[in-house]
Amino acid sequence: MNGNSHLGRTIPCPVCRKVFPADTTNRNFNGHIDQCIVEIHSSSSVTSQAAAPDNVSNLSEINVMVRSNQEGSIATSSVDETTPTFHSRKNTFRTTLAAMEVPWIESHTTLIVDRQYTFRDSFNQLCELSEEDLHKELKIHYIGEIAQDAGGLSREWFTTLFNELFNADFCMFKRVEADDFAYTINELSFLNEEAMDYFNFCGILLGKSMFDKTPANVHLSKTLLNHILGKPMTLEDLQFEDKPLYQSLKAIRDTKVSENTLFSETFSVMQLTLEGSVEVDLKPGGREIFVNDENKEEYIDLLVQWELEKKFQTQLEAFLAGFYRVVPKHCVSHFETEEFELLLCGVKEIDVTDWKTNTIYKGEYSGQSKCIQWFWEVLGEMTQDQRSKFLQFCTGSTRIPVEGFKLLSTNRGENVLFCVQSTTYDDAKPFIAAHTCFNRIDLPKYPSKEELARQMGLVVENDVTGFGLE
Repeated sequence: MNGNSHLGRTIPCPVCRKVFPADTTNRNFNGHIDQCIVEIHSSSSVTSQAAAPDNVSNLSEINVMVRSNQEGSIATSSVDETTPTFHSRKNTFRTTLAAMEVPWIESHTTLIVDRQYTFRDSFNQLCELSEEDLHKELKIHYIGEIAQDAGGLSREWFTTLFNELFNADFCMFKRVEADDFAYTINELSFLNEEAMDYFNFCGILLGKSMFDKTPANVHLSKTLLNHILGKPMTLEDLQFEDKPLYQSLKAIRDTKVSENTLFSETFSVMQLTLEGSVEVDLKPGGREIFVNDENKEEYIDLLVQWELEKKFQTQLEAFLAGFYRVVPKHCVSHFETEEFELLLCGVKEIDVTDWKTNTIYKGEYSGQSKCIQWFWEVLGEMTQDQRSKFLQFCTGSTRIPVEGFKLLSTNRGENVLFCVQSTTYDDAKPFIAAHTCFNRIDLPKYPSKEELARQMGLVVENDVTGFGLE
């Protein structure tokens, strides 16, 4: 996003409530937010804690909600005291899902998977589970591997499957034109004979990851998120999928023509099928009806519904049916789009300060140890993508919960903070070891920052999947 673009409307800082005019640049606005967050980090006073708005519960949430302000996620008026806040809605949601969960001491669900055929084995087993089984604790057992799943294996399993399902070569999803990092349903996915079953599987997988509080390592488009929430599609939603078409329809809407003047468009679209490209009517006889000043609103509405839903409706219905098997629609329908994405996908931007604050040390290490200081310095010098890979190596997931590092947990919901355990440095085996189920790494007492940085670099440069004995 261009940092020199303007807010376009009056917006208060969500931290200190200072009001910024519409001509403020995004760069200046976000810079002010960053400064407010730094001040909160550096202060432990009650007044600083109270400065955060009550619709977010920590700094990670503030960061995400602020960064999405250009999509209208931050309210520009004061909070209505009678309206449930994000924090209260989130707690209600968590409580509702907890009531549906089958206690782990009663039963659990185990998937036995050949790592070479993770997708095939997972697809065949997960789709056969009942709703009750989907609400049980999930354990992944990889054939021929000794590791026991206490959370790390399942987190890595989710990541592996999402990577495959959203791979462009699989043709299930595509990146939207308006946002190169967001995915929506690929209307050409019907070319795959098993597409409907795969979309149902993807919905189940996404629902299960949310049920298990495992952040999904995917970024769904705004419209696909709204479909899950049951929100109606509007012209404004089209800008997040196809900006040129959005601008074209806006031009039609805003252009006033004389009574006898017709636009060049008709109430029809072209659709690719197995038989080739065919013309589809948006309404009965649509190909014979030209758009004019009287019917243009109807045309815009019908075309928006086509572009954002109708042209891939069968795939969408299969996807939603799978998701709602695990997380019922009524449980999520009260969330705003950005709130729901935060719950579903967690926080992608890794805050090193938050990570450091919520870390414990074992063995000979403490927060003042030289090697530990080097560790945080190296992590702070990494890019966000490198930090995500290192986080996956440590925990099995590329993202953190909406609540931040303080709520890292096992798959049973037990709070397990990130831990750094000291080990003896061996020049022959200088590697960092990870125990993902317990969010712990064994960090040798390296003789220099350069050697530590080299070993951490090897972690992010190589494949971080695959587990041995933990």
